Amino acid sequence: MSFKQQFAQLGNQLQRDRRIEVVRFEMGETAREFDWEVMQAGTSIEGMAFPQPAADIILDLNGYHLEWIVKDRVIPPYEAKFREELFGRIWLYDPAELISMFDGGEWKETLAHHSGSNNPDETPALIPFDYYHPDYSGCACFRIQGGRIRKHITFHSSQLGFYHSSLDIEEYFSLLVASGGLLTAREGLLMSGGLHRSKMLYYIPLIFPQSPIKKLVSDFDRKHRKRK
Repeated sequence: MSFKQQFAQLGNQLQRDRRIEVVRFEMGETAREFDWEVMQAGTSIEGMAFPQPAADIILDLNGYHLEWIVKDRVIPPYEAKFREELFGRIWLYDPAELISMFDGGEWKETLAHHSGSNNPDETPALIPFDYYHPDYSGCACFRIQGGRIRKHITFHSSQLGFYHSSLDIEEYFSLLVASGGLLTAREGLLMSGGLHRSKMLYYIPLIFPQSPIKKLVSDFDRKHRKRK
């Protein structure tokens, strides 16, 4: 099953779940021929092509928006005395948005501001593609390094800073499908042993009983340790 099919299934599943309020669910249309040429040849990203299979997956999706909230008091809280809002967001840019934002330099000003830097030129060269937390400038990005677009994903938020992960786009999208884009899932996967990880492994099976999140986390930890 393609990621486009999996993301469509995820949105439809959440819409049927009476415990969930879906705020927004939008699938992208078929990508334009121009977008295919740009993503394959890299004509608008300083002559650099996107790595495969990332280019094909992004083109096939051509944008995807999903925002949802768990309704009050339907999921037992992680801490009995502390109720927290549970919500998820996946905000994938289509190729035209992704390229125009990079060319316009908007991403550099935004990330520099939220990372506490006064000099946007000190910000790593990034191409954000999933803007999952606007309040904290939380986004998943491709990184430009050594004259090419790298396949491993860099994360940024005002809380996390810049985090160069060992995740590729297939692993990242598998996380999004398994977690529904639950806000704590990105940090939970990256930060083993922390509160985000504990909350992720507690909440996701309650919200998505069929989720393979525990195996996904175990596989990630094993792979990540090997790379260190």
